[in-house]
Amino acid sequence: MARPHSPRARKAQVASNPALAFQDDALLNADAATQNRVLDQMRAAGGKNLRLNSIWGQVRQNGAYDWSKLDTLVNAARARGIAPQLTLTGSPEYMRARNVDMGLSATTPNQNLMAAFARDAATHFKGRVKRYSIWNEPNIASFLAEGENKAGPKQYRRLYQAGYKGVKGADPHAQVLLGELTSGREGAPGRTQALGFLRRVLAAGNKPLLADGLALHPYQWSNPDRKMQDANYGGISNLGRVQSELAREFHRGKLATPHGKTKVPLYLTEFGYKGAQFDAKTRAKYLEQAYRLAQNAGARQFLQYQWLPTTSTQQVAQNSVQVPGNDIQVQDMYGRMHQQAGPFSLYQPPPRTVVTQGGAWDTSIADQSGRLTPEFAAAMRRINQRKRRGR
Repeated sequence: MARPHSPRARKAQVASNPALAFQDDALLNADAATQNRVLDQMRAAGGKNLRLNSIWGQVRQNGAYDWSKLDTLVNAARARGIAPQLTLTGSPEYMRARNVDMGLSATTPNQNLMAAFARDAATHFKGRVKRYSIWNEPNIASFLAEGENKAGPKQYRRLYQAGYKGVKGADPHAQVLLGELTSGREGAPGRTQALGFLRRVLAAGNKPLLADGLALHPYQWSNPDRKMQDANYGGISNLGRVQSELAREFHRGKLATPHGKTKVPLYLTEFGYKGAQFDAKTRAKYLEQAYRLAQNAGARQFLQYQWLPTTSTQQVAQNSVQVPGNDIQVQDMYGRMHQQAGPFSLYQPPPRTVVTQGGAWDTSIADQSGRLTPEFAAAMRRINQRKRRGR
């Protein structure tokens, strides 16, 4: 056993620090100069991983795969020593207005198609991508229509198992993460929140669910040091409870790693604070506090979502929303706005409509050139110093 202050003990402590990771979906459609500049900045900020969403409706065109945009970013990230990881997911509901392929989507979560998609992605990226996750935010209806209902957890379990089998069949050495669950909202129905949804996923089968990690989006629109009392909530201040839940499910035989020797580790694969809610100084301060909480909880990864600024975002709204006129604007992946003609009733029941919210989901930390703002540049320096100290 290593002495507490021996080099081996210090190395083990530092190795437990969450790896810094970044994601910015805008890069998929950015020009090469912007992509290279931002990836250079991410690397300079200490980025070890780049998360990319591999969305069915974006890579599946006219009955064939088009991996070209993902290929470009995967190769560019690897050239800089940044390890890419892919989230394999169906088309969310807000993409229906873009006339993309919805064969695998929030409303058509075909597990056979998911297995094939995962197998084909892992085959194509074998040797270049070593970590995948299955689906995005399945506890939200816009990503999985039944995600907020009783059928959602069981539905997601089938999707996950299909995706896991597809990836491992093509690349047995690749990691596959469960979840990509978003934290939820304190006081909301338990099945819509990260831990409540996870419990139901694991309870939906008799055999342990195998995973190389749990992917969590621990968004919390408040001071991260504010303690939340809801036992189902998966926000940044509840990471201790999340880890306890993972240990409990491991000991109950409901959740296991492929080798079965340890509990499933935790990866934070989306996080950030909205510029519409907090000024840059407060957001940078909260980001530092959040990293400390992730470090204290033993998370393997801490990912800042959005790098470049964005001007608007989509939201899937419920029945009561009225959209004036027959046309609305929807945003593509690089912030360009396009007019789309109605009607916008997506499926029944209930009727849903794609609408926009100006700037509501801008969690970016850089300016338009891709350079970190002064507040976030200072925050990243302090986070990296904290990582080097191992505390």
